Amino acid sequence: ADITIDADDMLMLYSALMDLVICSWMKEPQLLKILEGIAMYELLDQEMLCRKSDVSIALYVVHSGELEVMGDDDDVEEVLTRGAVVGQESLLRALPRQNTVRAKGT
Repeated sequence: ADITIDADDMLMLYSALMDLVICSWMKEPQLLKILEGIAMYELLDQEMLCRKSDVSIALYVVHSGELEVMGDDDDVEEVLTRGAVVGQESLLRALPRQNTVRAKGT
């Protein structure tokens, strides 16, 4: 299903980017250019967004729903909601993913 982005979504995404260390030096036109290239993904319940040790090539912002950050023992360490960012640290430091992240099931 296509996900439409409205003005509130754009504001949320812009705010999320403004809070990132990797975007902190950017001016508004640069941030808007990044927003133009955003791809939207819809995950099914329990679908993996990324797995621990994956190569990091992107960061993600939660649009809706919840994501679960899994610990080493597959326990949920954190639940992320709208506006939360996934993957900044790995992308910034060129490290593998530190945690598995999946869509929270209903």
